[in-house]
Amino acid sequence: MEFINIRGLNWKPEAEYILKNVSVNFHEGSFYGIIGPNGSGKTSLLRHMMKRIEPERQALQLKGQDIHDVRQRDLAREMSWVPQNTSIDVNYTAYQIVMMGRSPYLRPFQIESKGDLKLVQEAMEQTNSWQFRNKAFHTLSGGEAQRVIAARAIAQDTPIIILDEPVSHLDIRHQKELMETMRLLNKKKGKTILAVLHDLNLAARYCDKLILLDKGEIFAQGTPKEVLTCENLSKVYGLEFYCLEHQETNGFYLIPK
Repeated sequence: MEFINIRGLNWKPEAEYILKNVSVNFHEGSFYGIIGPNGSGKTSLLRHMMKRIEPERQALQLKGQDIHDVRQRDLAREMSWVPQNTSIDVNYTAYQIVMMGRSPYLRPFQIESKGDLKLVQEAMEQTNSWQFRNKAFHTLSGGEAQRVIAARAIAQDTPIIILDEPVSHLDIRHQKELMETMRLLNKKKGKTILAVLHDLNLAARYCDKLILLDKGEIFAQGTPKEVLTCENLSKVYGLEFYCLEHQETNGFYLIPK
């Protein structure tokens, strides 16, 4: 089943196009990585999906419906969002931030249920952020804050989770933990994951499908082995790469020459 269908999406906020004729389908239950150099349009593409930027009419559909016609509350029940910028200038605890993920399901002034409380605790435990649940969010380190925002998206319990550079502030251990958590949600609960990633080796290891963007256009899409070729990477990044097989995992990894 196609969750998100994009056809001929263009975006030109100023003199130059940021997105040019982008067409791609995102299917239910897959783990997608969106990769490409800085300025290639990765975040802009995600922001269109989340209606942070209004796309052209008929250019983007969610479950067969033009996203223009999807109410924001309904959209929040379909897709959760982990942005690049995790700064929130309010005096809330980490726990309160994660609880915001349940707001699309609550009426005004409605008290959270036991089920809501359970989902929030589980999400914070999955992201290893439960131990600072009572800390003020603005006092957390960049990595801690990123894990809390990821927990909020998990607690929102949507079919689609969208992550924009989710591991950029995390150390190696927590990068692995978060990616393993997302992979588990994908495999065990059927969540569709869309993640912008700069680490090509993480993309190769965890993603089922990759979309490689360059200058606002889709340069290649397919499986990691189809997309992450030395030829493709050389053309897009302007670097030569070693593409090496990993004997233990039967996967591969990439090293710039």
